Amino acid sequence: MATGTFHLPISVIGGTSSATASWTPPVDWIDISSVGNNEINLLVADMSPTQFQITTAGTFSINWGDGTIETNRASITTYQHTYTVGAGQACSRGYTTFKIRIYEAASNITKFAIQNPSASTTAHTVPVLWCVMGTTGLTSMANAFSVSNGSICGMMECLTLPPTLGSLQTISSMCQNNYSLIQVTGPTGSWGFTNVGGCNSTFFSCYSLKYVSLFTSFASCNSCSQMFYACYGLQNITLPSSWGSIINVSSMFAACYGLQNITLPSSWGSVNDVSNMFSTCQDLTTITLPSSLSWGSITTINQMFYSCLNLRTINNFPTSWGSVANIGSVFYSVQQLKSLTLPATMGNITTASSVFAAGYDLNNITNFNMIGSTVSACNMTTILQLNDVMTQAFTMSSLLSAFGISGAAGKAIPTTSIRLTNTASTFGGTSPQVNVSYTGLTASGIDALFGDLPTLVGKTINITGCPGTASCTRSIATIKGWSVSG
Repeated sequence: MATGTFHLPISVIGGTSSATASWTPPVDWIDISSVGNNEINLLVADMSPTQFQITTAGTFSINWGDGTIETNRASITTYQHTYTVGAGQACSRGYTTFKIRIYEAASNITKFAIQNPSASTTAHTVPVLWCVMGTTGLTSMANAFSVSNGSICGMMECLTLPPTLGSLQTISSMCQNNYSLIQVTGPTGSWGFTNVGGCNSTFFSCYSLKYVSLFTSFASCNSCSQMFYACYGLQNITLPSSWGSIINVSSMFAACYGLQNITLPSSWGSVNDVSNMFSTCQDLTTITLPSSLSWGSITTINQMFYSCLNLRTINNFPTSWGSVANIGSVFYSVQQLKSLTLPATMGNITTASSVFAAGYDLNNITNFNMIGSTVSACNMTTILQLNDVMTQAFTMSSLLSAFGISGAAGKAIPTTSIRLTNTASTFGGTSPQVNVSYTGLTASGIDALFGDLPTLVGKTINITGCPGTASCTRSIATIKGWSVSG
């Protein structure tokens, strides 16, 4: 067992984060920042039982901080302690505190996890306030501070990890639902995450998280899905320069309402799923995507920027969507985006519903006609909706299962030309298969669209609210088997 004592930082962010740490412990908390090699310090409040498990090849000791010392504790056994309320060091927050020291491990501590107290039948808040780890031999931090049965580490404000973590294999759900967590400080320099395979939900619903020291490489990590989901307080973050082996970043920053700046890797690597990646990042105004010209292995980007209300600029938008098949709602309610150039090559997109719905200020979409393909039918239900500034003409040559460019009463889309020229489309979607209601189509514009429709049975086109609704030639459509609504 390694020996010695070192002092880990609590107020300086290392690694690659662009943020400057500002968290410091309250002056009346017990200082636990100095931790021994292969030891763990916990600061806890006197509110309810504290319970955890340690995994190690031998025994270890626990100093509970109230005069109780337990030796020769066994691996993978749950240990619990209840404090006398008011017996610890006084704190201005209304509770007293105790320092728990886990030490004298006969071999490397490879796993640590907070547990739900055995006597508890209902969810409660685990009273851990701060954790400092000197356990460089950790192999797993999965669910370390994510407690089962609805209980949460809802009071922990800071987690300081060891200076190196070369043996670590997973940090999935490490701090999930740690609502009060403000800062996570990683090892100085590289974490050496050579063997880490999973980062899913690492900081899921860490509402208060502001400062994160990240590793300099994703190395063997294969998924970061929901890694920072609902980190409301996160404003700035810089990621490693390469995605490495990652294939899934879905919902990675979803519901990060305060995220303003992010530095992404220079290439997508092997990533295939970026769905919901920045969904509801309401403060994000500008984003620079990886500079690779093609999105390579990516197959789905649905809702990637869903409800990014203030997003105005997207740099390095790709020239090709390669293998992308699903772009549904990708720019839904992106209300400040005024123009966009889509890739000239779109692969084989089959889902494009609500792509630009509620994009109120969007007035120009270059390469709109490239959406979909001539190989597989594409669902374009409400692809553009609720936009009263779009005057652009639209011509779609893709196979279609449904198509919709529509406004609403008092918010009509002023475009005067919509053409659907692929007569092989079977329009197998739900009725109305074509919806151009509340657009600027005159009678001649509607008649031209009627002329594009293939001869089918039981299909519907909605022209409600268009200027030409009353005077168009409906028989052009009905003779082909279409019903005309409006």
